[in-house]
Amino acid sequence: MNKTILITGATDGIGLACAKSLVLQGYTVLLHGRSEEKLAAAKAQLLTLMPDATVDTFLADLSLLQNVATLADNIIAKYKSLDVLINNAGVYVMPNTVPMKHWIFVLWLILLHHIC
Repeated sequence: MNKTILITGATDGIGLACAKSLVLQGYTVLLHGRSEEKLAAAKAQLLTLMPDATVDTFLADLSLLQNVATLADNIIAKYKSLDVLINNAGVYVMPNTVPMKHWIFVLWLILLHHIC
C-alpha cells in the first residue's frame, strides 16, 4: 500500500530533505509551501531524483485560518486519505531589539516616569 504523506514547510531545509528521502522510498508526497515558485522548484528537484514519483503541491499561508481550511479542502478533494502529516512549517523571526544608541532615551523615560 502506497502511503500519502503531507509535509508542511516543504520547500527547503528539513522539509525538503525529508521529502527527498520519502520520494526515494516510493511514497506519495504532498508538499506545502507559501511560495508557488519555491513549490515548483522543490517538486522539480524531487522529480529529478525520482521521475516516476507522485508529488503534488499545495499553496497556503498557515498563519491565516482560512488558508488552513482551504488547504484541507484541496487535499480532501484530491486524495482519499492522508496517512502521515509532518508539521514542519515555521517562520524564524528575529526578536525586536532596541539599538544601543536608544537605550539612553529609554532609561531617561523610565527615570522621568519614576520622578514625576
